[in-house]
Amino acid sequence: MKFTLETLAEAFFLKYDDSGRGLEGIQSELKGTINSGDKLSVILDMKAQMPNKDVLIFCREVVGIVKSYNGILVVTGVKDSSKFDFGEAVYLPTFHEAKEAIFMNDLENQFLNEMGDA
Repeated sequence: MKFTLETLAEAFFLKYDDSGRGLEGIQSELKGTINSGDKLSVILDMKAQMPNKDVLIFCREVVGIVKSYNGILVVTGVKDSSKFDFGEAVYLPTFHEAKEAIFMNDLENQFLNEMGDA
């Protein structure tokens, strides 16, 4: 499966696209753009496509990376999340809701840091 990668203010946005790039190149680009202290969240838009094995492996690895940066992986456009479920991702129907979830996650992390609990 191929994806395009956009860098947004609040997250990286990966969108399923037949004319895009493979996940290995995207994953190395993600790792290369992360600076220490950065917040990191990823939105993965599947556009109603069923994920293949490479996508599931990629998602498992991305979850580990984003958690270490207090971020989240949000998956949109999945018809049946039970066939895509590997635990720690957030499944939402739209890109707008994904951006809101990241915003709320960032607020929660900021609150916890101010309270000294993070």
